[in-house]
This record gives sequence, structure tokens and C-alpha cells, in this order.
Amino acid sequence: MFWCPLTLSDRSPRVDDTIDALGPEVSLTFKLLGGESGPVLYAYFTYSQAFLPPRRPSQLRPSDTPVELIQADIDNSEGGFEGSVPDAELSFEAAHFWMQRGGIVTTIRQRPFFLPTNAGEHRYEGFETGARWSANKYVTTHLNASLYRNRFGNFIVESDAGVTVLAGNRLPISPDRLINGGANFSPATNVTLTFDVKHVGAAQLDRRNTFELEPHTLFDAAVTWRRGGLRITLATHDLFNEEYIRNGAVSSGDSADIGRARQLMLTTSFVFR
Repeated sequence: MFWCPLTLSDRSPRVDDTIDALGPEVSLTFKLLGGESGPVLYAYFTYSQAFLPPRRPSQLRPSDTPVELIQADIDNSEGGFEGSVPDAELSFEAAHFWMQRGGIVTTIRQRPFFLPTNAGEHRYEGFETGARWSANKYVTTHLNASLYRNRFGNFIVESDAGVTVLAGNRLPISPDRLINGGANFSPATNVTLTFDVKHVGAAQLDRRNTFELEPHTLFDAAVTWRRGGLRITLATHDLFNEEYIRNGAVSSGDSADIGRARQLMLTTSFVFR
């Protein structure tokens, strides 16, 4: 049996244009503390630039209308700390990041046509931190927290219906905070209990910021039993059946998607050794 691709045109692909751009990246790491057995602490900083070549989106448009798009430029920086305390079985990290993406392609409508254009920029900024601690050989815990400020920069969309200015609006489906925590318990060598909690802060559903998604908290839990190569896991998602909205129509805000309801799953596997 063999597979042969079907070609609908006898014309060979050709390159109409080329894009040359420089994407520099700088990374620095400093060791602030560190011994053979004591606490270890590092500080780091990174900066990078990237680009996305202009593309011709597959939209309805007049065939004789030229598409003049500039490349999308991305600037990104991050700095923070990472460390550990071996004697306490503790590791931690904290970082601040900033990113700006300009030249984003969007689509405007002019009568029956949809035309691509470079509309504006997105700005991402946030602070993330986390820690992991092994209390003993039976219990391991972790906690992560993030604060976000993701916004539209200079962003203007023009169409027959008018001009839409999105500058300063929150980016759709981007929460203002995320908090995750959990623990693993091993009361016996062949049994593991897992518990996780995730809190998602408020977010805007659409780019016009006309509908805000309320914050929600989800609880997950699981118990796993092992014997030889056999593994059986009973897990539940959204233990308390929290009602929440997870997504929707980010352009218009006229529809929303409900998050998954409580689920109970039993899985089994066997590893041959």
C-alpha cells in the first residue's frame, strides 16, 4: 500500500518575497548564595526580540486588492529569583515578566469584503511566584500564585460600522490572578492521595470589555493504588460542582461556554516489566 498526494495545479510553488529580521536574545544569571549544603539563591534576567512574518489570511476579499501587512514585532523581558533550602526540602521561585507584541493582524469589514490589516498591539505584564515543600517522605505540598495585567496597547479597528478603540481594555479571557495549590500524601507504599485547588480571578469575556467573567475555584482529588505493574486511579474534577464560564465569543461577547461539570473517572493501566 502506498500514498500519493493529489495536486490540483501544475504550477510549482514560488517565493514572492523574503523577510530578513534580527531576533537577539540576552540572558544573565547571578549566583547570590550557594554552598555545599546551605541555601542556594540565583538571580536571572532575560531579554529577547522576535518577529512573525506578515501572512495573507484566508479571508473573503477582492482578488485585485493588495494586502500590505508589516511584520509583527515581539519584545520580551523577564527577571526573577530561584532558590532552594536543601535541609528543609524547600524550593521557591519568583519572577516578573513584560512583553509587548505589535503589528497584530486583524480583519475589518468593508461592505461585502473582509480585509486584513495591522491593527495594533498587545501588552502583557505579570508577577509569578511558587514554592514546593516536602514535609517528610509521606507529604509533598506546592503553591503557585500569579498576578496579571494584560491589556490592549494602541489598538484601533476601522470598519463600515465605525471605529473601535480598544486601547487600555483588558485582553479577553485573561484573568487578573491565578492561584494553584495542592498536596500529595503517601500513607502507604502502594497508595497515593492527591488534592489540588485552582482559583481563577475575574476576566473579561470580549475585547470591548462588556461582560466580565466572575472568579471561580475548582477542587480536584484523586487516589491511586498500585500493585506490581497494576495501577488503578479514582479521580474527580470539580469536586464541589462549581458553575463557571471558561470561554466564549471574544470578539462580540454574545455567547459563552460553560465549564465542565463535576466528573468522576476510574482508570486502570498495567506496565509490563
